[in-house]
Amino acid sequence: MQKKLLNEALYSCYCNIFNDKIMKSNLFKYLLLLALGVSSCSTTKQKLLYNTWVRVKVEKKDGSRYVERNGMDTIQTVFEISHGHFGITYNDSYQFVYPFSFIGDSILKTYLDYYKVISVNDTSLVVLVNDDGSPDDKVNKFIFLKEKNYIDYIFSNKLVEYENDTVVRLNKMFLPFYAGGWEYQINSHYNSSNFNGYVSMEVMLDSFGVCKQIRLINNKDIPDEVANNILKLIEDGAFWNLWKVNRKVYYKVDLVAFFVSEASHKYAGVKLFALKFDPNFVFKKSKQLAYNDILLSNKYFKEGVNYVNSSELEKAISSFSNCISIDSLYVDAYYNRAYVYYNLNQIDKACLDWLFLDKQLGQKPAEKLFNERCIK
Repeated sequence: MQKKLLNEALYSCYCNIFNDKIMKSNLFKYLLLLALGVSSCSTTKQKLLYNTWVRVKVEKKDGSRYVERNGMDTIQTVFEISHGHFGITYNDSYQFVYPFSFIGDSILKTYLDYYKVISVNDTSLVVLVNDDGSPDDKVNKFIFLKEKNYIDYIFSNKLVEYENDTVVRLNKMFLPFYAGGWEYQINSHYNSSNFNGYVSMEVMLDSFGVCKQIRLINNKDIPDEVANNILKLIEDGAFWNLWKVNRKVYYKVDLVAFFVSEASHKYAGVKLFALKFDPNFVFKKSKQLAYNDILLSNKYFKEGVNYVNSSELEKAISSFSNCISIDSLYVDAYYNRAYVYYNLNQIDKACLDWLFLDKQLGQKPAEKLFNERCIK
């Protein structure tokens, strides 16, 4: 409606300027409004094109927290859009370039995904990913800043900070990335090994991205030779890509390398995480799950759904509980178990699941269900 009123106002302005009966004809009005529509459309495209956008947040369409285990919310993602080419860079190491097309004035489509532009201006971009009519808490929303605004954002939000006048301590939002693809280098040596431990280290880099010092902090259940080789591979990297600040500083980053079973690759390999050494975080709160555990949790979830469909509700509760015991972030298992509890008139237990989803996992639909059905 606002766009229509604006266009009508501009049309009236043009008519007053030209002050001609011909200019007020239906044909001229149609052509003028059509041109205005094309202009507003191209403005959205122009704001997207030839800019570098750095993702700063992932959440759901309804504002629910992103808690899926694929780790997408921890991967630094950069979009670069030009005519005919859509570049996506992950962790400043892996770049993919896709052909794309615009659908209308707000949808950018590649052969893999489509991105619906919710808003775009001189500093930020918000898109919905593959919004196909699924519930709002199942659709991902990406929030980006222009590259030039990214540094200001992470410092103003204290996502990184100066350790002293000459050292910037980094975290995942401002991480130097080894240009040689360190995980590939390490995994090419050790992906057939079956270790169950980690190596933590502190790396100091100069403003040119040269490793000046690397220090082993802890070595847990990894052979010394392997641990030393991991440190050497990182230390000998040709250079690291850095987000530059406005003065000459050293960059310090804490890294933890630990061996995991990758669900997508089905082998034991090394993953590097930029976080200060804390074994409780790495092993108890990490989103990593062994491949067999992922399979087993999915098996229990599907089993629970089948029990619901066959009205075997007590068995369904057992299956969903087994799923949750393996994967404490399995959102749909909590929702389904709460649904079964509620239908068995076990209201208190249903409310506990909704409360956990709301307060611990940040799920908006659970907040609504709790408020409607549990608060008297």
